[in-house]
Amino acid sequence: FNGEVLHTVENTDARIIGRPIRVFASDPWHNAIDGNIRNFKVHTWYNEASLPAGLTTGDTIRIESVDITKNNELIVMDFIGKEYKISFEVFVNKFGTDPYHSVIHFTIGGNYGQPGDRTPAVWIMNTKAMTIATALSGNINAAWNFEGMPEQKWIKVEISQTLVDGKYMFEASVEGQPKISVENTQATRFGPVKVLAGDDWHNPLDGKIRNLVIETKDEK
Repeated sequence: FNGEVLHTVENTDARIIGRPIRVFASDPWHNAIDGNIRNFKVHTWYNEASLPAGLTTGDTIRIESVDITKNNELIVMDFIGKEYKISFEVFVNKFGTDPYHSVIHFTIGGNYGQPGDRTPAVWIMNTKAMTIATALSGNINAAWNFEGMPEQKWIKVEISQTLVDGKYMFEASVEGQPKISVENTQATRFGPVKVLAGDDWHNPLDGKIRNLVIETKDEK
């Protein structure tokens, strides 16, 4: 309350509550307070074992930890908007021998061929570089490499697209590397979008992801 924790108690029977969940600003069973609410946010965390089947969203998704495996579909988002922010940490157990190993892939369904197949997508190369690709300004596969990724260490990654002074700016940053910032002149709302922690078209990275947060806005 006002920044102060008033009560802390263990819940010995915590569980996932099935969808849909309705949120009322004044419920139908009581008279409403004469007042208002502001700065209202609802956040929840999932891990790989507790992800609800068929989870869809267009707001904020938080996933605590997940192993990267082949065609590992975490969620299906209703959409990813023109503005979004994706952040996570990736841990490389061991670099592989393939040119590209999948880390995470946001896609409308395919690997490559049309806008939205990579929106965005991330791989680790056998050269120890990280590749981040997205649809940008008419290019369905605009990509950048971040060199010198370490083994056996958590690496912070942030990918975003935000409206700044009338321009949609795509940005990508990898811990310890210079940030990429470039205008997307053809920013697009895509949906539905699958989120794969290891896609179906490349062998997965021998590693894991934690603290995955996905935020987006619905701007049709």
